[in-house]
Amino acid sequence: MEALSTAEAVKRRVAEEWGVSVRDLTCPRRDEPFTLARHVAMFLMRRATTLSLNAVGREFGGRNHGTVLHAVKHVGDRRSVDPAFDAHVAALEERFRP
Repeated sequence: MEALSTAEAVKRRVAEEWGVSVRDLTCPRRDEPFTLARHVAMFLMRRATTLSLNAVGREFGGRNHGTVLHAVKHVGDRRSVDPAFDAHVAALEERFRP
Protein backbone atom coordinates (compact mmCIF):
# COMPACT_ATOMS: atom_id res chain seq x y z
CA MET A 1 0.00 0.00 0.00
CA GLU A 2 1.14 3.49 -0.80
CA ALA A 3 0.57 5.95 2.02
CA LEU A 4 -0.96 9.18 0.86
CA SER A 5 0.84 12.14 2.33
CA THR A 6 0.23 14.96 -0.13
CA ALA A 7 -1.75 16.06 -3.12
CA GLU A 8 1.43 15.57 -5.14
CA ALA A 9 1.36 11.85 -4.36
CA VAL A 10 -2.12 11.58 -5.88
CA LYS A 11 -1.07 13.48 -8.99
CA ARG A 12 2.09 11.39 -9.45
CA ARG A 13 0.26 8.08 -9.04
CA VAL A 14 -2.62 8.96 -11.36
CA ALA A 15 -0.26 10.38 -13.99
CA GLU A 16 1.73 7.14 -13.89
CA GLU A 17 -1.41 4.98 -14.16
CA TRP A 18 -2.80 6.95 -17.11
CA GLY A 19 0.51 7.41 -18.90
CA VAL A 20 0.52 11.20 -18.74
CA SER A 21 2.80 13.63 -16.96
CA VAL A 22 1.93 15.48 -13.77
CA ARG A 23 2.24 18.64 -15.85
CA ASP A 24 -0.43 17.29 -18.21
CA LEU A 25 -2.83 17.05 -15.27
CA THR A 26 -2.57 20.77 -14.64
CA CYS A 27 -2.49 21.99 -18.25
CA PRO A 28 -5.57 23.40 -19.96
CA ARG A 29 -5.74 20.56 -22.54
CA ARG A 30 -9.15 18.95 -22.88
CA ASP A 31 -8.23 15.81 -24.82
CA GLU A 32 -9.82 12.65 -23.41
CA PRO A 33 -6.75 10.99 -21.88
CA PHE A 34 -5.81 14.19 -20.07
CA THR A 35 -9.28 15.10 -18.84
CA LEU A 36 -10.05 11.61 -17.62
CA ALA A 37 -6.77 11.38 -15.72
CA ARG A 38 -7.36 14.86 -14.29
CA HIS A 39 -10.91 13.94 -13.22
CA VAL A 40 -9.72 10.77 -11.52
CA ALA A 41 -6.94 12.67 -9.74
CA MET A 42 -9.43 15.30 -8.52
CA PHE A 43 -11.80 12.56 -7.39
CA LEU A 44 -9.09 10.73 -5.46
CA MET A 45 -7.68 13.92 -3.99
CA ARG A 46 -11.10 14.83 -2.61
CA ARG A 47 -11.56 11.35 -1.15
CA ALA A 48 -8.05 10.90 0.24
CA THR A 49 -7.20 14.37 1.56
CA THR A 50 -8.85 17.09 3.60
CA LEU A 51 -8.38 19.68 0.86
CA SER A 52 -11.35 21.90 0.03
CA LEU A 53 -12.84 22.02 -3.45
CA ASN A 54 -11.04 25.32 -4.06
CA ALA A 55 -7.72 23.90 -2.83
CA VAL A 56 -8.07 20.88 -5.10
CA GLY A 57 -8.81 23.21 -8.00
CA ARG A 58 -5.66 25.19 -7.28
CA GLU A 59 -3.67 21.95 -7.43
CA PHE A 60 -4.86 21.54 -11.02
CA GLY A 61 -3.86 24.83 -12.53
CA GLY A 62 -6.24 27.16 -10.74
CA ARG A 63 -9.49 25.48 -11.67
CA ASN A 64 -12.55 26.52 -9.68
CA HIS A 65 -14.61 24.51 -7.24
CA GLY A 66 -17.31 23.86 -9.86
CA THR A 67 -14.78 22.11 -12.07
CA VAL A 68 -13.77 19.87 -9.18
CA LEU A 69 -17.41 19.08 -8.39
CA HIS A 70 -17.98 18.18 -12.05
CA ALA A 71 -14.92 15.89 -12.02
CA VAL A 72 -16.05 14.10 -8.85
CA LYS A 73 -19.55 13.61 -10.28
CA HIS A 74 -18.22 12.47 -13.65
CA VAL A 75 -15.98 9.82 -12.08
CA GLY A 76 -18.77 8.63 -9.77
CA ASP A 77 -21.23 8.38 -12.65
CA ARG A 78 -18.79 6.53 -14.86
CA ARG A 79 -17.88 4.12 -12.06
CA SER A 80 -21.55 3.19 -11.72
CA VAL A 81 -21.86 2.12 -15.38
CA ASP A 82 -18.35 0.91 -16.28
CA PRO A 83 -17.16 -2.02 -14.16
CA ALA A 84 -13.62 -1.99 -15.58
CA PHE A 85 -13.24 1.73 -14.86
CA ASP A 86 -14.71 1.22 -11.39
CA ALA A 87 -12.21 -1.55 -10.65
CA HIS A 88 -9.32 0.61 -11.89
CA VAL A 89 -10.32 3.58 -9.73
CA ALA A 90 -11.03 1.32 -6.74
CA ALA A 91 -7.57 -0.23 -7.02
CA LEU A 92 -6.00 3.22 -7.12
CA GLU A 93 -8.10 4.39 -4.21
CA GLU A 94 -7.04 1.36 -2.17
CA ARG A 95 -3.38 2.32 -2.61
CA PHE A 96 -4.05 5.66 -0.93
CA ARG A 97 -5.71 4.28 2.17
CA PRO A 98 -3.54 4.57 5.29
